[in-house]
Amino acid sequence: MKWRAGLIAIVWSVLGGCGNDAPDVITLMAHGDCKRLIAGVSEVRFEDLAGIRGSQLLMLEDGAPAAAPSSEPDFRLIAVSAGARPTPGYALELDGARFDQGVLVLTIALNEPPADAQLAQVVSHPCLIVATSHQRVPIEVRNSEGVLGSLPPVSAPSGQ
Repeated sequence: MKWRAGLIAIVWSVLGGCGNDAPDVITLMAHGDCKRLIAGVSEVRFEDLAGIRGSQLLMLEDGAPAAAPSSEPDFRLIAVSAGARPTPGYALELDGARFDQGVLVLTIALNEPPADAQLAQVVSHPCLIVATSHQRVPIEVRNSEGVLGSLPPVSAPSGQ
C-alpha cells in the first residue's frame, strides 16, 4: 500500500509543479502490446495496469496480493488502445491536453514504424495509459482524424 501512495505522491508533485493553466495529465504507461484492452477509450483501475501489460502486480512480503485502496483514488486512469497492428513498432503518445467548453480534451498521436524498418510479422496492440486529477469533467480523446472516444465525469460521492 505504501508503494501506491508513494507513486501517487510523485505523480501529483510533478503535475503540481507545472505552474500553468494546462490540465494535469501525465503518461503513466505507453506499451506496445496490450492485448487485454479493446480498441478505443476506457477507464481502468490502478490495479489493472500490470495485467494490461500481461504481467502481475508485485506481491507483498508475506506473499499476499496488495490490498485494494480503502477509499476512492483522487485521479482517473484513461486507457487508449489502437487495436491490432500488423507489426511491432507502433506507439501511442499523448500529444496534448486542454479544456474546451468544460471538456478535458486529450490529443493522441499514433506513431508508426519507419517504412523501411525490418520488423517481425507479429500482431501488436499499442496502448497508452494517462492519469489526470480532473474527475468531475467529461473527457474526450481525439487524434488527427477525429474523436476516438469519450468518458463521462465521475459522480461525486454521496454526501458531497
